[in-house]
Amino acid sequence: MMLDRGVVVSNGKGGVGKTSVAAHLAGVAAASGWRVLLVDLDPQGNLGQDLGYLQEGGSDDGRGLHAAVLTGTPITPLKDVRPGLDVVPAGEMTDELIEVLARRQAKHRGAVRDLEAALAPLAGDYQLVVFDCPPGDKVMLDAALTAAHYVLIPTRADDGSIKGLERVARRFAALRVEDNPGLELLGVVLFDFGAGDKRILAETRTELAEALGEAAPVFGAAIRHARKAARDMRRSGLLAFEYGRAAAAAQPWYERDREVPAPTFAGNADDLAGDYEKLGAEVLGRFSERLAEEAVMAR
Repeated sequence: MMLDRGVVVSNGKGGVGKTSVAAHLAGVAAASGWRVLLVDLDPQGNLGQDLGYLQEGGSDDGRGLHAAVLTGTPITPLKDVRPGLDVVPAGEMTDELIEVLARRQAKHRGAVRDLEAALAPLAGDYQLVVFDCPPGDKVMLDAALTAAHYVLIPTRADDGSIKGLERVARRFAALRVEDNPGLELLGVVLFDFGAGDKRILAETRTELAEALGEAAPVFGAAIRHARKAARDMRRSGLLAFEYGRAAAAAQPWYERDREVPAPTFAGNADDLAGDYEKLGAEVLGRFSERLAEEAVMAR
């Protein structure tokens, strides 16, 4: 059994946009009218900053998921972080959960399904379940890959990011044989590319095709480099399209009272929002197509 609407977002290397992509995929889907559950499996809990509930004291630091896996206690997600978007938070208790899963899996391979068992009672309430996985943690990655149906891998152009992608692909291949034959690579997301990086984008697409073949097509929408916007968004708990709206509504600098402090916005706010919206539409379109194809095959 698996969560047939579950999508794991992962790369074996940190700093490749994994959490940003997970947050925006969930946010774009919810804004489009989908019911979405976002499951944070990364002890760092950066997802809480991206969506603003950490700043507001809304996180349980992973206690709910920890209790569900250990004792079967039903999970109560953090409701309506955005309209239609619920979250299972992570934090310091997620570190302890990883240790528990490691001990269980060392004794009994079937324990890799404990995460799935804890989340299964919730899954039927949602049209999409997104997992944000920690980088480099085999135990939690295996648990997520066993629970989910699809894998989405963000990457930068550097060799370390590509190797991190390849590590996830290897775990994908192993888990597909051992525990989850229905697991599929949904695709690869190109992250943090400059506006003039057309050659690098093309070269990266070629490298990925050579490394992964046709198994993991690269999405057409790439996320541009936007350091100020990314910093501002995480500090304020805004997604890119929310940040873009705030920037558009801000008073022009030449009309402001210089004596009154006012936030400044990145000049590429609208462009970044457009990148994430295009990516979200593309990923959700492919996700829906695969579900429809599988429904036809199951008849």
